[in-house]
Amino acid sequence: MDWINKMASIYGTNEPLLFEEIQSVLSRYSQQRIYQLIDKAIFEQKLIRFENGIYYIPAITIYGISKINPGKVIYRKYIANKEKTYGYYSGLTLLNSLGLTTQVPNIVEVVTNKEASRVREIYVGKQRVRLRKARIPITKENAVALSVLELFNKVDPKCYNKPDWRGVINYIKESNLDLKKILIFSSAYPARAVKNLMNSEVAFEVA
Repeated sequence: MDWINKMASIYGTNEPLLFEEIQSVLSRYSQQRIYQLIDKAIFEQKLIRFENGIYYIPAITIYGISKINPGKVIYRKYIANKEKTYGYYSGLTLLNSLGLTTQVPNIVEVVTNKEASRVREIYVGKQRVRLRKARIPITKENAVALSVLELFNKVDPKCYNKPDWRGVINYIKESNLDLKKILIFSSAYPARAVKNLMNSEVAFEVA
């Protein structure tokens, strides 16, 4: 099995591959040799460079070589891979996913361990992304709780009716969380985040 097939068996086709992930599979080679192997695979169209440091193994379709969705790249680079979680969606992106707004955001907002600046805007492909530095390290265990506190740091519960909160309540319950588990991390957020949470229907439903 060559290294491309090995990568495909681990990560699949048409999925973002970070250079570090390729490097881990080709760990017996020097970095210079790894770049040579990557360049050869790109020349042979076995590997596509999405942008610097991000690649994917294309699938062959009836329309030719597949293209990757920038949303997949954002998720893999700033939110999670198969082993770790290091970010979560925020802002309008989070509100839309939880049914609190029907507005489709032009900017994908993410809080992530992968960003050192308080806030920074970049493009992933043609998608504009606003990155924010995590208040505390994000993990698989705390990402949902932190995203809920982030949500209530931004929204005023008086602006929503009881049925509006169903998506948030399901999000919390499906993650096996309750109010106590969320409040463990409250010290990392302004007091208004906890105040808004406690004054919402959500606190009652997940207590």
